[in-house]
This record gives sequence, C-alpha cells and structure tokens, in this order.
Amino acid sequence: MRKKSPDRLEAIVEAALTCFSQAGYARTQMADVARAAHVSAGTLYLYAASKEALLHLAVLKAAGEPLEGLELPFATEGLDAVNATIRGIAGEEGLWPELGKALESGKAPSRAGLQAIGAELYDLLVPVRRAVWLLDKLVLDIPEIDQTYADVMRGRYIADLSALIARLPGAASPMEQRLKARMAIEIISWAAMHRRKESERHSFAPLSEEDIRRAATAAFAASFLSA
Repeated sequence: MRKKSPDRLEAIVEAALTCFSQAGYARTQMADVARAAHVSAGTLYLYAASKEALLHLAVLKAAGEPLEGLELPFATEGLDAVNATIRGIAGEEGLWPELGKALESGKAPSRAGLQAIGAELYDLLVPVRRAVWLLDKLVLDIPEIDQTYADVMRGRYIADLSALIARLPGAASPMEQRLKARMAIEIISWAAMHRRKESERHSFAPLSEEDIRRAATAAFAASFLSA
C-alpha cells in the first residue's frame, strides 16, 4: 500500500481550493486539481475519492478546519454533505456581536456604533476571505449552497443590518434599505478582502492595514448617515 503523505494532502487540498475558487465547481475537473498539485490522477484518488470529496476538503481548509486525522481517501456523501458542513460552520451564533447588540438596544445607531459594526465585519472577513472567495464561485453552480448563503450567511447579515438602519431618521423603503446595506457591506468587503487580489500597482502603500480599516469603517458608517 502506498503511504499517504500529510504534505501531499496539504498540496492537493490547496490546489483544489485554488481551482474551485477560480473556475467554480462545474468547470473544475479532477484532472485540473491533479495538474495544479503536480500529482498523477492515480495519486489524487488516494487522497480524495471524488470531486465532491475534493470540494469538501477545500471547504474545510478555507474555513480553517483541521485536515489531520481524516480517513484517506476522503469520501463524502455528495454535495448535500458539503452544504451541511458549510451550513454548520456559517450558522454559528454570535458571529457579529456588535450588530446583535445594536439590534437588541431598540435604538437608532450612532455614527460610532455604525463604525464599530463596520470594524467588526472587517475583522470577521479578513481571516476567512479565502472561504468567501470560494463560496462566491460555488453559489453560481450549486443551488443548495446558494440557499445557505442566503439563509445563514450574507443574506442573514443583510437582513439584520437592514433592520438596524430602518431605525434611522428618514429611513427609505425596505428594498432601498437592503440596497444600502449591501452597498455598505461591499465597502468593507473590498477593503478587507478584494483589494488583496489586485496588483501592487493598485495598492495603497504606504497606508497601513489599520489606516485602511479605519477609512473603510468610516465610509461604511457615512453611507448610512449622509443625506
């Protein structure tokens, strides 16, 4: 029996995460992952029993879950099992305590309160950005994961933020509130995640990470308070 290397498992899962994040689920084939990991197809199947299993491993890695101790070749019960893992990770309570506290207060948020909510979202997104990039691709191909994104992740956050800004003076219609919430989230998302994909030519050096975080949270709050 050929020995399975933890380093090779890591390389395969890293390659799978990259391939699925770039091409999506439908367009990624096992051969693509094998090529990216510099292994043969036969070796790949020693570590993952199927394309669904590869995706499951990629989700675990993107979420920071440990890969040690998994039985290899890793097998999964189809995309339903992958979606259940995503739902379980994303459905944890207390992911955004500042927003929850503001909602529980029953009051309209202050500028400082909105900045704290924006900072909380920034700090949440930075360490999980690879998971978000992966999910942004998966939702285009897998309806069940798209539904999870709407139920317990982005959709849930937009609903909570919309409910909060509805308390501000001169609140717009519910749909306009959702639009404003989504646009404000994109301010934080770009600063916390998406700018990191851009070339050095588009960087904001010599601004520090804290400078960018502070500017993004100020813009987040201002987007709700400006006329």
